Amino acid sequence: MSVCDTYALSIVPPRRRASPPSCCSIPAQQVRTVDEHGKTVAYDVHVLTRWGVFWAYGGTIFNRKIFALGSTLFAVIVISFTGATITFAMEKPSARVDISNYITLFGMISTLIGFVLGLYQSESVARWRAMRFEQLGGLWGAIHNISLLLGIWLPDDKEEGRDNVDKKDTSTASRQAAPHPAASYRSAEQQTSSSSPPLPASEDNAIIKRTVLRWMLASHALTYFQAINRPSEGLDAAVAEGSLTEDERAILSSVPDWMRAQVLWSWIAEVGQNLASTHRMPQSLTNLPIFLNHCLNARGSIGSIGFYLDSQLPYSYVHLVNWIVKAHLVFISVLYGYTLSAITFNTIYFSTLVSVRIYEAIIKALLGGAGVLLNVCFFQGILEIQATLRNPFGDEPDCFPSDADHANMRSGAMSLMGVRAPPQHWFDV
Repeated sequence: MSVCDTYALSIVPPRRRASPPSCCSIPAQQVRTVDEHGKTVAYDVHVLTRWGVFWAYGGTIFNRKIFALGSTLFAVIVISFTGATITFAMEKPSARVDISNYITLFGMISTLIGFVLGLYQSESVARWRAMRFEQLGGLWGAIHNISLLLGIWLPDDKEEGRDNVDKKDTSTASRQAAPHPAASYRSAEQQTSSSSPPLPASEDNAIIKRTVLRWMLASHALTYFQAINRPSEGLDAAVAEGSLTEDERAILSSVPDWMRAQVLWSWIAEVGQNLASTHRMPQSLTNLPIFLNHCLNARGSIGSIGFYLDSQLPYSYVHLVNWIVKAHLVFISVLYGYTLSAITFNTIYFSTLVSVRIYEAIIKALLGGAGVLLNVCFFQGILEIQATLRNPFGDEPDCFPSDADHANMRSGAMSLMGVRAPPQHWFDV
């Protein structure tokens, strides 16, 4: 079992469990499964639907965004008690203060803000789902489809019994001993072009498939690195782990950053074109369009990811939504401060039984404080979550599990191709 296979098995949990964990005392590792970078790979939704949700704070906004929530809550407390002190000092003991209308107004405004924020958050979730299922899923599907086609067209008969073949067949020594990478596919004039992809020259089917597999996995890795604005590190990591050669890196370095992952698919498309022209693709009249269509879909998926990340919602709209939330929190802080002042005022001047009035005052203050706390956690928490959903390729726990995806993508492609593993490729985003 390869390192990749071990990683995949240890990270991705089974879909069903023989004995679900207790709903009251739940260790963090039983709630969600994470990779080595702390990203959530999977979680047990049954735990979150029960009371165990109060013990499962790892990877949530209550854990990683506690400073943002705490600072917002601190500001609310300061505003509330400042308002309570001022209003209490200005009240005159002439009549009982009626706060029922203010409580009704508070509920109406909270409902309105929640509705507006729900629309805003639903757009972010829809964007996240599109990048996950349509774009990354489309790239994943294209990689496995290409692997399946090459596994059918290029059997490994010549590889049987060759256990001593060097894994790094694209190393400098092997390239020096073999003809030019494009020798069997290109004319001499085309070989001199600096932008020509270094196509595999060997008649060995396994080497051709490994080369295509390297390029496909490199395109997935470069997509992640570009999404977090670290394209140069992506090339370095790909070369270091064997997914790209130095020659290939030199070619990709000369193209725009976001096009690097897409250019790899033009190389893969040219491999298919040359397989058809050299009669190594059966029924090429039918199969070549299928092969090229998968390449186009993969390139389109990568391009769409870049388009999503570069296309933000209108600044005025995002500013207005965030401004409304902050203004609402200030409003409920002032309202809660006035409520505290009114409760204290009525308790001191208009209650008959001291024990009853103190008890009622405490209950009202606690209930009002709980409402304010829930508003802060909900509204500020939604804003924090949607900021992560805007670019889910980073290192937050809610971002896409890049390593787990890459390992599963790689092992699946190898299974469909039926070839030995290429050099291990890990990348850290």
